[in-house]
Amino acid sequence: MIAVRVLERVLQRHEPLDEALARYAGQLAEADRPLVQALAYGALRWLPRLEAQVAALTPR
Repeated sequence: MIAVRVLERVLQRHEPLDEALARYAGQLAEADRPLVQALAYGALRWLPRLEAQVAALTPR
């Protein structure tokens, strides 16, 4: 759920990813931080391709 909040701050509020991750770091167990970071970076890395796929499959 925190990964979703991080992505929301980046995509909707245009906050830099490192700042968004740092904002929620205190709410995560130390062991979970790399996972949340990987999820956020991965989602943003694939976002343009996913948006293109959705656009190609969605009637206008």
